[in-house]
Amino acid sequence: MRFPGSRSLRQTRRWLSSRFKRHALILGYHRVAQGAGDPYQVCISPANLEAHLQTIGRIAQPVTLSELAEGLVAGNLPERAVAVTFDDGYADNLYLARPILERYQIPATFFITTDTLGREFWWDALARSLMTAPVPSAALKINLADGPFEWQARAGSRDVRKVLELLYRQMMGMTPDSRSGVLAQLRDWRKDGDKPTVRAMTEGELVELAAGERIEIGSHSVTHRVLGASSLPDKEREIRDSKAYLESLLSRPVDGFSYPNGSYSEESRQLVRNANYAFACSSDKDVVSPASDRYALPRFWPGDWDGRKFEKWLGQWL
Repeated sequence: MRFPGSRSLRQTRRWLSSRFKRHALILGYHRVAQGAGDPYQVCISPANLEAHLQTIGRIAQPVTLSELAEGLVAGNLPERAVAVTFDDGYADNLYLARPILERYQIPATFFITTDTLGREFWWDALARSLMTAPVPSAALKINLADGPFEWQARAGSRDVRKVLELLYRQMMGMTPDSRSGVLAQLRDWRKDGDKPTVRAMTEGELVELAAGERIEIGSHSVTHRVLGASSLPDKEREIRDSKAYLESLLSRPVDGFSYPNGSYSEESRQLVRNANYAFACSSDKDVVSPASDRYALPRFWPGDWDGRKFEKWLGQWL
């Protein structure tokens, strides 16, 4: 039998371990879009998402993330349990994901980045600036933290993606103000006034999403900062202020947190606990078992797979 998922020895050990103890799965998604440009490989088509949710309803026990966390604390994880999550707070989560969730009666938790509501995420603005044709003939010159960066695009060049990856890595660790400065330099370079085509939910849309049956809302920080590399005061603000904002907007408790980019430290984990969250999700790929830390719950990230591939994968982990 071929082991599921990664072929690495570590993943194989995780799979073997899951065979001998009760466990649950948390699945993570981001955008839902049909035929959209997806340089970060985070999109799933509506048709494939529907196939995933239909499969979960048929061969697993769908649970809310709160139910899963409560079962972990009580020592009785639900058998064959699967919890569905979405990170960031894209508007398509309301218009495309929620109707499918409701059709198959699958609960889900949406982790929201509060400072970006109604606007474009910085990484999407970066990709749009670099990958929208035609690329300007003038050289791109940007001042980065480690010095000036210059790139001269050429007709038919294939290095756009390499530049995107380089700038993304640089910007991921920046402060919000520094990121805004880089994006302003990109806008000046393009000089074409491109409008965002992908955005986060507005406040009103988030309220509408939260009104859905068995929908949970969690925090994904204020500005999507890399918490593992942030200062203590910045960590505290990102974790505390996002919870306060969401609870004020929605008039209900917000119990879950998702670490942006999966980055966390023991200090981050303790700050989440101190802020009175009940649980938090990481991006570590593993099953949830009785030994799991409820402030670093692992998740799997299915790709834009068709129903057959997803069912085979899920069946091997349940």
